[in-house]
Amino acid sequence: MAPCTLCPRTCRTDRLAGDKGFCAAPYPAMVFYHNLLYGEEMEICPSYEIFLAGCNLRCSFCYVKKWLDSPKPGDLRSLTSIQESVSRARPLSRSISFIGGEPTVNILSVLELLRALEESPMLVWNSNMYMDLKVPEILSGIVDLYIADLHFHGADCSRNLAGVDDYFDKASGAVLKAAASAKVIVRHLLIPGHIECCFYPIAAWMKENLPGVPVHIMENYYDGEGKRLSHKEGRAALEFAKRVGLNIYRDEIPVGRWKEPSKRNRLGMEEEEIIIEKDGKVFFRHLTDEFLDIAATLEPANTDLKKRRKAFLNRRKQNEPESR
Repeated sequence: MAPCTLCPRTCRTDRLAGDKGFCAAPYPAMVFYHNLLYGEEMEICPSYEIFLAGCNLRCSFCYVKKWLDSPKPGDLRSLTSIQESVSRARPLSRSISFIGGEPTVNILSVLELLRALEESPMLVWNSNMYMDLKVPEILSGIVDLYIADLHFHGADCSRNLAGVDDYFDKASGAVLKAAASAKVIVRHLLIPGHIECCFYPIAAWMKENLPGVPVHIMENYYDGEGKRLSHKEGRAALEFAKRVGLNIYRDEIPVGRWKEPSKRNRLGMEEEEIIIEKDGKVFFRHLTDEFLDIAATLEPANTDLKKRRKAFLNRRKQNEPESR
């Protein structure tokens, strides 16, 4: 970080002196949202997620873009200032997830926070994987699971969608490195118009290089302007994945118990956000416990939401006091 070479941009900015590189990530790191969330992969839920300001990509569909471009005064808080909330959340959560933005550009502050905490649950690094190969080495033995994005393939696509030419070369190398020391789930967001140019070659690469790593094929593209993935594109992607024998991720119902959060215990967290679009569609930025029932009711045909709601209802029953 002095000079900073955490990502392939190698801007060499002295961030310890207060300077900021392309990512605009400050040191110490700043948090713009933190909460106990239920919308991630089942084996890590509920996950206490910490969203850190700053990112080394500029994805055109990023839903937290406003925090990367121009954070508002008063909306950010230091990572260390939420240490008490993180500690209170530990017994309530199956995992703690660092996300962003991009956690890699905030790695020093994250390590400082972890050092100050007592024993924590599963540690999840939710990353775009556009990082220097030394980062997985630093995190070896610390991170239990990488939720690793691999969204773009060719130079033209990654340049137009994320602002870098060498995304896949760098990110795929980091995924290989991460898989050597921790569990990895690769996420691929299906992007309208980018099935053949991005998903197909990434699926083929995963099958050849990391056949045991599950790929979570995500069809929830949302750019805030009404552009969505078509059913035809989603079906074509799934058919290709099955044809090449891709290890398609499927939610695993976690075993064991955890303590459910009280509705009165807000853990010092931010208010949630609901977006109602012009066509009447409802979009939850973060799927909290309170929103899970609403989401399942609004979309009764969504089998994933049904399964997720049933699993957590069962967990609540398990944690109810036994009748005397």
